[in-house]
Amino acid sequence: MGIEIDPRVVAVARKAARECICSSLRRATRAVTRLYDEALKPTGLKITQFNLLSSLMAMGSSTLSDLAADMQVDRTTLTRNLGILEGQGLVATAEGLDRRERQLSLSEKGLAALKAAYPLWQAAQTRAVEWAGRTNWNAAAPTLRRLAAASEDGRPSDID
Repeated sequence: MGIEIDPRVVAVARKAARECICSSLRRATRAVTRLYDEALKPTGLKITQFNLLSSLMAMGSSTLSDLAADMQVDRTTLTRNLGILEGQGLVATAEGLDRRERQLSLSEKGLAALKAAYPLWQAAQTRAVEWAGRTNWNAAAPTLRRLAAASEDGRPSDID
């Protein structure tokens, strides 16, 4: 008493379940995120927070808009994550040149947290490359950068 399904539809569903780039990347991202989060656990940081702090450190200081663009995340997500880090005293805010924008920077506590996290991140980075295989990672990294750049305007880029 089941619904009769066209075998061609089932074949397409099987193919999509096995070969979907998005699903494959999401599964891989979840596994790698767990690896980094576990490595960073002694610092109390998640990999998303570590990346935010690292981006802010690399920029020196930034507005919310510039940081969101640099990290390729929407402002709402970034605002939520910044709120947590500000609450922990890791990010400092000041009024920007344009009073409508806040200027963000690492606090002393944020800098100390990053310094403590870098060796743990490096160990996770090494492990992730081992999981992928050095040759595979070296081949995949430019493709991932190309996909990320394409997401900005919907077209593939020439970034390699």
